[in-house]
Amino acid sequence: MIVLQYFKILARFVFMFLISAVLLPFKIKPNKIVFINFNGKGYGDTPKSICEYLRTTYPDLDLVWLARDNEGFPDGVRVVKYGTFQAFYEQASSKVWVYNV
Repeated sequence: MIVLQYFKILARFVFMFLISAVLLPFKIKPNKIVFINFNGKGYGDTPKSICEYLRTTYPDLDLVWLARDNEGFPDGVRVVKYGTFQAFYEQASSKVWVYNV
């Protein structure tokens, strides 16, 4: 049992180290927020409500939505194709992620 707990702690440390090494070259942009709704299924649910509030209240934010298609998005929301390298970059350089899965 103790060996299993030790392995979990070690695995978590290695995982965080690898993630940190991958994300290190990307500069975090403090005004960027990335949204994903059900793995890229579109503009909706709770992330939509949060995005609408932020879009009207803080127009200087860079609101990025990762989606499979770009239909139905309002002005002021930048759409990036879900699952692409550009989507990975947007997530890596964003200060805040808003997801529902």
